[in-house]
Amino acid sequence: MSGPVSNPGTDGVRKVVPFTCSRCPATWTALNAAHCGGCCETFAAVSLFDMHRSQDGDHGACIPPAEVQGRNGEQRLFFRAGMWRGPEMLPEKRAEMAERWAS
Repeated sequence: MSGPVSNPGTDGVRKVVPFTCSRCPATWTALNAAHCGGCCETFAAVSLFDMHRSQDGDHGACIPPAEVQGRNGEQRLFFRAGMWRGPEMLPEKRAEMAERWAS
């Protein structure tokens, strides 16, 4: 895999060259994203990548992201905007966070 490189283009504007996977057509630019070399799925954060790994076998194994469940059996990972992400924040929680960050 190669990573994003910020370099000046011919017009002097810095351009981001995305991460790519040599095993699949996936590309991404999010610096916190994690791409699995086993199943070629892309996750919005390393913690979400960790959720999809089991301890089976000598080196662990991939759990299909749509099958990753929480303690109560609820789905934990959702495919949005080209990668696996956690549940969306409810509007009330979003407003609470916005208020917290504003102060």
